[in-house]
Amino acid sequence: MYHARRAPRLERFCLACSPDGKWLAFFINMRNDGALMIIPSAGGEPRELYRCEPKKEQFTTLRWTPDGKYILFVIREIEQKKLNLWRIPVEGGQPQKIDLGINVTDLSVHPDGQHIALGTRENQPSEVWVVENFLPQDVGK
Repeated sequence: MYHARRAPRLERFCLACSPDGKWLAFFINMRNDGALMIIPSAGGEPRELYRCEPKKEQFTTLRWTPDGKYILFVIREIEQKKLNLWRIPVEGGQPQKIDLGINVTDLSVHPDGQHIALGTRENQPSEVWVVENFLPQDVGK
């Protein structure tokens, strides 16, 4: 289906299936580069949604919203040592940073689109936060 041509430099890979099963979202982090892409699950060409700023950003996790319209993902800002939550429309467009003021280490979106569980390392030990109704109204339903 898809072959990462620079696989010897592959550092991290993550894959998530869309709620309707028609798409796969994935990111590939290479040593100095990374890209978030989608590809039809039946096969075809991948489409890049976002490319990390070389040597400054890396993807850590991704999830689809229940409606399949957005992908939520976490980017690690290497120099600032921050882990920020972002969203991007699957149909294309600019990514939007969702500033929660915490370092997000993992996430899970409830099927109702109104609740999200977030892992964070703000304090020791790590914490899990459950947040409701924080996504914009057009996301997750």
